[in-house]
Amino acid sequence: MSKKVDIKFQKAFTFHQRGQLMEAAKLYETILKKQSNHFRSMHLLGLIFHQIGQFERAVDYINKAIQLKPDYAEAYSNRGNALLALNQCDAAIASYDKAIQLQPDYAEAHYNRGNALLDLNQCDAAIASYCKSIDLDKTKREVWNNFAICITTHNVDTTIIKLDNYIANLLTQRMIGPNELLPIILKVISNNQAIKDLFRIQEYANNLLKVSLIIENLNTVQLFL
Repeated sequence: MSKKVDIKFQKAFTFHQRGQLMEAAKLYETILKKQSNHFRSMHLLGLIFHQIGQFERAVDYINKAIQLKPDYAEAYSNRGNALLALNQCDAAIASYDKAIQLQPDYAEAHYNRGNALLDLNQCDAAIASYCKSIDLDKTKREVWNNFAICITTHNVDTTIIKLDNYIANLLTQRMIGPNELLPIILKVISNNQAIKDLFRIQEYANNLLKVSLIIENLNTVQLFL
């Protein structure tokens, strides 16, 4: 990369980070006119098209970026997001799978994959993807939110995950409050008889209390024993 192109790219990237998308896009396009194989400008221009709702153009530019650098996991994840916005869920999942193949510890790709699976109403598979994302990065609130929504609004097979570990993490990471936690527990118990055998609720409740957060009205759980 020449010094002039490097300076121009840094300026474009700064605009992009500040949310000045049109200014950034113009500079990315200027760079690509002079250097058509500039991967980062191609990829980030595709990302801008996604951000402004031009999803087909986003896919087109990110595809071109992937041709320039086929081993860049983030590009596949971003392409998946654009495909998902076009309601091409299967194609989006395939793109996320490629991102994960290239970078197995890519928490964001696992999360995005979960969202696509949820759109297909494949809730058990979505939960598995959310759990993998959580295992890799416990700090992203949006992952916890979708995990909780999936648990409380769909009849998922809660026996496929170690639910106590994830709910304990919800508390310790301050991603959900005690009042929000109780409905999750009650929903899981009421929807799945097997959960009563899998988790001894009283012991489970005691383990949660060890994180030093008070779960209000926890005694309500006793009604389901």
